[in-house]
Amino acid sequence: MSSALSVPVSLIPMQAQDKPDIERLLFQSFGPQRLSLPSYSLRSGSPIDRLSWVARSSQGQVLGCLRFWSVRLVDIPIKAALLGPLAVNLAYRGAGVAGSLVRFGLNRAADQGFELCFVVGEPRFYRRFGFTNAAWSGITCSAQIPRRRLMVLELKRSAITSVPKGAKLAAGT
Repeated sequence: MSSALSVPVSLIPMQAQDKPDIERLLFQSFGPQRLSLPSYSLRSGSPIDRLSWVARSSQGQVLGCLRFWSVRLVDIPIKAALLGPLAVNLAYRGAGVAGSLVRFGLNRAADQGFELCFVVGEPRFYRRFGFTNAAWSGITCSAQIPRRRLMVLELKRSAITSVPKGAKLAAGT
């Protein structure tokens, strides 16, 4: 996937009227059983306010979407977010839309004071943004997620050093 954006897009906050387009993208990307995926058990309530984005073409078409959810490390007072779901229209994969959404979203999450960001996804894709395997930091998860797919990124320098080995990631409250 290219890191340069080869199609012009605007990254804007999700609006209620975007819901049908977003549902189509999520269905296209994850299929009809997406709500039963283990990563969905980490998403409770609503996405984080001001951290849900769509990528629109110059013609107004929704090309991609990204949300963040509050998560917590059990008994550890650290502000953490879960990135995802991230979805891009199949016709625009490889055009840099996903990368633009992720970089933009991570910057906004850091601006809002989040210290750690977790993602459940493909390591080859998320490593380019600085994500590492959460198990390397001793973090486990309440959901049945394969260890290689649960990754973490420090949004605040040295935030991970305050997380003891064996810390458990769970849905936010």
